Amino acid sequence: MSTIWAHLPGYSVNDHLPVKIGKAVNLKFWMVVGVRLQVREMGDSYLTNTAFAEYEFGGKVISEMNINDTLILVVDTGQIQFYIESERSSGLAFNNGYFGKFVRAKGRLALGEYPYNMGVEEVRTTPQQIIKVTVPQSHILHANGTISVPVYLSPNEYAEADTLLIDEIVDGSDNEAFYLVQYQLA
Repeated sequence: MSTIWAHLPGYSVNDHLPVKIGKAVNLKFWMVVGVRLQVREMGDSYLTNTAFAEYEFGGKVISEMNINDTLILVVDTGQIQFYIESERSSGLAFNNGYFGKFVRAKGRLALGEYPYNMGVEEVRTTPQQIIKVTVPQSHILHANGTISVPVYLSPNEYAEADTLLIDEIVDGSDNEAFYLVQYQLA
């Protein structure tokens, strides 16, 4: 058995409760990719953790879907499957040219959200560690009576003092925090 880290944004906590150390749940995952995918006809499948929920990966595209004018790719890395919001879809066409090919990129592993997680295999997981990260005030923008809080920060953008090891996430009312959860895969 292996473990993975996943990001749980504060705004979607209530959709995924309960999250408690030792409580097994079935999950689907989403890889948030900020760079263009490298596409190959053949390649290696891998999932390499670089820092908490950040990964480098390579995998085979096993499904292509057009949902709400967004191209969704389901990627199998051999360890787990996840979806990627790739780009604007080419309309009603069902094949955008990725199916059966290998893709590589870097991204952040998060919990999948419906309807984009359709076609992704559920994984039986058990939380082993939960870290609550409070977003530092220096990253919160205040303008024209509104507040803008990032849903995620890289580990180099916050200090250890901004983190708290907890046993359970009880509600999602803290909009100035996000969670990093280490899951044991069954």
